[in-house]
Amino acid sequence: MTLQRRGKQTEEKKPLTTKTSQLLVPTGSTLLNLACADNPFGGWGLGRMINLIGDSSSGKTLLTLSMFAEVCQDKRFDKYKLIFDDAEAALSFNIEYLFGKRVKERVEIKDLEDVSDTVQDLSGSLQKLCVDKTPFIYVIDSFDALSSEEEQEKDKVFMKKKKDRTDKELSGSMGMERAKMGRRTLRQICLNLKKTNSLLIIISQATVNVGWGFSDKTRAGGTALKFFATHEMWLSIVKRHKSLGRTIGINGKCKVSKNKLTGKEVPEVLIPIYYDYGIDDIGANIDYLLEQNFWKREVKKKDKKKEQKKKKGEEKEKGNIIVTEWDFKGSRNKLIDYIEQENKERELQVMVHEAWQIFEEKLKLGRKPRYT
Repeated sequence: MTLQRRGKQTEEKKPLTTKTSQLLVPTGSTLLNLACADNPFGGWGLGRMINLIGDSSSGKTLLTLSMFAEVCQDKRFDKYKLIFDDAEAALSFNIEYLFGKRVKERVEIKDLEDVSDTVQDLSGSLQKLCVDKTPFIYVIDSFDALSSEEEQEKDKVFMKKKKDRTDKELSGSMGMERAKMGRRTLRQICLNLKKTNSLLIIISQATVNVGWGFSDKTRAGGTALKFFATHEMWLSIVKRHKSLGRTIGINGKCKVSKNKLTGKEVPEVLIPIYYDYGIDDIGANIDYLLEQNFWKREVKKKDKKKEQKKKKGEEKEKGNIIVTEWDFKGSRNKLIDYIEQENKERELQVMVHEAWQIFEEKLKLGRKPRYT
């Protein structure tokens, strides 16, 4: 579908900061911001709970740390307490290298003595924060790593009575108890999140039932997580980037399966991640603008050799990208360098927003409003 461009002046006159954007937390991905809130600069609403579910190594933890990096650069969140509860005790990123010195200094990463071991521990930590009335952003990684006090007591009794218990028997008991406590805890916490204008992000591991695809996956904790979440998002890996025979990153696909902010169901958005860089937001935005025909590639006549290569199934050579707004013509890598050197990241986000809005307009019915 070809998009018809609006004039450049029209977009520049529009305010970049709105009342809505003041209540949104940036995710670190422009496309995910848009998928969640129709806003290029923020996606997750304050006073709410977010459930981020995904396959192993699909970028769940990195996405939340990128969110912290964005928050640390935004003065609106200077008074917020930032907490990462590493219940899995698996955090191994070089925080300062990937996310900056501010994240290392401001984000409280709980150590082994303070991390939540049970749902009650998590509830207690959140209740204390709410009593202090200090706004906060809290990440629990992950809900799967939590048990409950009831589960632990039953486990002790079970071990004394029957040492040769089966994993199936234990997992069934744990799942039921955790789901019950999760519903009770989340009901109390979500009300307090609104009172303090805070944000809770619960990371969950995706488990496969039968086959592949989002509809064939589930996560632990019962229906409470879905019921209380403002956003429910599923991450999966669609491609691995390799160099010199080694995997250096992935293309993550994120589907927003529940959205209480806009009520819209949007297609999956791409989140490219590199292990020594983090989320490649610039690259994702460039690819989106090309996909939507917002930007064009220079078309060159192909000689016979190139045609022969194309017939053999080899990747065809891509032409230069033409960006009329910046009077630029060059390769994708040169365009990335140009954007970084000239600090054009914000302008790029505005262009992506414009392309997103044009596409959204095409989806409208165009009928007279029923209520005025």
